[in-house]
Amino acid sequence: MVESTVIEPDPVSGSYIPASRHELIDALCRSAHLSTTERTQFRQFCEILTAYAHFTSQKDLELMKFAFSHFDPNADGPRQSETDNGGREDTARVFIEAFDRTAGRANFRPLEQETVRAALNRASIIPVQTAVDFDDFAYFGFYYRASNTIQLTVRRWWRKKIITVGNYDRMAVLLQVKESDYFSDQGEGSASPLIPGKMYLNLYKNIPHHDLELLFPNLKISMTLKDKLMLAIPAFGAAVPLVLKILPSAGLLIGAIALVVFGWELGGDFAIDDSNQKAIYALLTALLSISLALGGFAAGQYVKYKSRRLEFLKKVADVLFFKSLDVGKGVLNALIDSAEEEECKEMMLVFHVLLVNQGSMDEQAVDVAAEKWLLQTFGTKVDFDVAKALESLAAIRGSDDSGDASIVTRGDGGAYRAVTIEQAKARIDRIWDNTFRY
Repeated sequence: MVESTVIEPDPVSGSYIPASRHELIDALCRSAHLSTTERTQFRQFCEILTAYAHFTSQKDLELMKFAFSHFDPNADGPRQSETDNGGREDTARVFIEAFDRTAGRANFRPLEQETVRAALNRASIIPVQTAVDFDDFAYFGFYYRASNTIQLTVRRWWRKKIITVGNYDRMAVLLQVKESDYFSDQGEGSASPLIPGKMYLNLYKNIPHHDLELLFPNLKISMTLKDKLMLAIPAFGAAVPLVLKILPSAGLLIGAIALVVFGWELGGDFAIDDSNQKAIYALLTALLSISLALGGFAAGQYVKYKSRRLEFLKKVADVLFFKSLDVGKGVLNALIDSAEEEECKEMMLVFHVLLVNQGSMDEQAVDVAAEKWLLQTFGTKVDFDVAKALESLAAIRGSDDSGDASIVTRGDGGAYRAVTIEQAKARIDRIWDNTFRY
C-alpha cells in the first residue's frame, strides 16, 4: 500500500537565471531587434563586461581568503599567527559579512537559524534518529539557491508513503566553532570532532529541507524507535524457544551448584558418583551448552545492531559524498565565480532590454520585460531582481568622446536609458585602462 502525504514543502522562486552566461548571450544575440553588426558589438560588450566584473570581484575574494586563513582547519603550511580574542572576533565578523554579501550577489538566500533548528524536529528522509548540539557553534549560516519540491517514496513502518518535500538545488554552509575555552569547560566526557576556533565551509547540491541536520559535522546518530523494536521483538521471539531448550540443562546445572554450595545435608537425593566420569561430563556439557546458546544469542543481536548502525552511517556518508560540491577555500572560489556569473547575466539582460526598447523605461517596466523574456526564452518563471542589476550598471562610470557618465543613466522622472553599445564598450574600456595609475 502506498500512502501519499505532504511534508511542508518550501518552494521559493528566486532571482537565479537557469542558464549559463554563454547560453544567455547566445539567446540575447538571436533577438530580432539587433542587426548583424549590433550582435557582434553586443558580444564584445559582454566580453569586456565579464572581464570588468571578474576584476572587481577579486577584491572580495582576496579579503575572504585572508580572513578565512585564520580559521581554516585545512590550512597548508604554518598556521596563521594567533591573535587575541578581540582580534579574532573582528576578523570573523569581517569574513562573515563578506561571505554573506558575496552569497547575496550569487543569488543565494539565507535560511533563518530558527528554520534550520526546526528542521531537526521534522521526519528525516533517511530513517535515523539525529541530534545536533548547536551550542558548539559561535555562528552557523545556511544559504540556498533555487529551491523546489520533489516527491520521494519512503517506507514508514509497514507501509510506503509518497512524500513531497522542499529541496534546495544549491546549499552553502558556513559553521564557526567556538574557541577552545568552551570545550575545556565541557569536561573530558564531551569529546567533539570539531576543531575549536575554526570555520567549516561546504557547498552541496540537492539537499532536502528535512535533512539539513545531516550537514552538521557534530551530528549524533542513533536508532529510531522502529528500529529498536525491530531488534527487540525478534530477539524476544528467539529467546522463548531458546529458554525452553536449555531448561533441562539448566536444571541439571542448578542442582549441581546447589550440591556444591549446600552439601549432602540439603536433603533430597543427589546421587552423583564423583567417580563416574559420565556424570561430570554431563555437568560440563550442560554448562557449555547453556554458555554457547546464550553467548551465541547475545552475539547475534549485537551483530544485528552494529549492522543496522553501519547501514545508517553509510546512508549519511552517501548523502555527504555524492552531494558535496566543494569544501573549504574551494567554496570561496566557487561562490565568487557564481557571483560574477549571476551579476553579468543580470546586467547583460537589463542592458539588452533597455537597448532594444529605444527609449526610457522605469524600473517596473524593465522588470516586467526581463521576466517575460526569460519565461518565453527558457520557459522558467524568475523573480528577477531588476533593482540590483540597474544599480550595478549605473555604478559603471567611465568616459568617452561623449563625456563622463554611466552606461545606464536615470532621468529626473526615475526612467532609465542605456547608451549605445559602442559607448558602453568605450566607457568600460576607459575604466579598465585607468585602473592602475602608477
